[in-house]
Amino acid sequence: SQETDSLEDDKAVVTVDLQVIDEQGVQLIGQRRENYKVDLRSKAPELSEIRERLLKSKVGDQFNLELETFDKAGQTSGKKPFKVSVKKIEKFVMPELSDEFAKKVSGGKMENLDGLKKDIERELEHYYEEKAEEELRDKIAEELLKKNEFGVPESMVEDYLNDLIEELKKQSNNQEVDESFVKERYREAGTRAVKWNLLAASIIQKENLKLDDAVLERTADDEATKYRLDRSKLLDFYKNSNDVKNKLLFNEMFNFIVDKSEIKVIEKTPTHEHED
Repeated sequence: SQETDSLEDDKAVVTVDLQVIDEQGVQLIGQRRENYKVDLRSKAPELSEIRERLLKSKVGDQFNLELETFDKAGQTSGKKPFKVSVKKIEKFVMPELSDEFAKKVSGGKMENLDGLKKDIERELEHYYEEKAEEELRDKIAEELLKKNEFGVPESMVEDYLNDLIEELKKQSNNQEVDESFVKERYREAGTRAVKWNLLAASIIQKENLKLDDAVLERTADDEATKYRLDRSKLLDFYKNSNDVKNKLLFNEMFNFIVDKSEIKVIEKTPTHEHED
């Protein structure tokens, strides 16, 4: 950002002091907020009035304005008159697209702008490939479950939900979790997950699918290149992680199913919702 005295557009953050005043304009003691930052690009309704005034202001300006106030719970508590003092204006400055910029944003991994562009293209390709793969796998699982209806022991679903609850507790730093709510909300998804795990294990066993070293090495090669990690450390980690090996075995099962299936690719046509 770059400091300026006045505004040319809304690509700026304005720092103001807000002082509550009475009907005669007298400042009320203890009701002052200093260095409040207003991003003029924000479309938040509660900022619309002050945003409109600030767009016409410059550093040093003062004006009175009624603003919406909120309590500690975030609920609106009505409007109050404020004296607004404009202290600083910082406009956003787009960096020059140069080799130096490429080095900075990539943490030194890219030497020039061309390398950065190619790296971004690779990342986007990986992202969309993974999304397409994920959608295909979801569809395969859905179709297989439709064609293989069976019940599962309630105890297995309970175990799945209990594991989910423990994971949620870890993610929330062991804060209290509404277990009954979680079980009610995720029971259907948990039942489906248990069914799919059992069905997948059955396919792996029936087709005698194995995970050999070549798969681990190929995965380590791909991931090391993709994330710029040490290949040998990755390979050692994969060989000693049952979770990773189970995931890769599931990958082999999906590859087996895809090879045996007829997959129809449908190109999605971009839609234009706001055409005249």
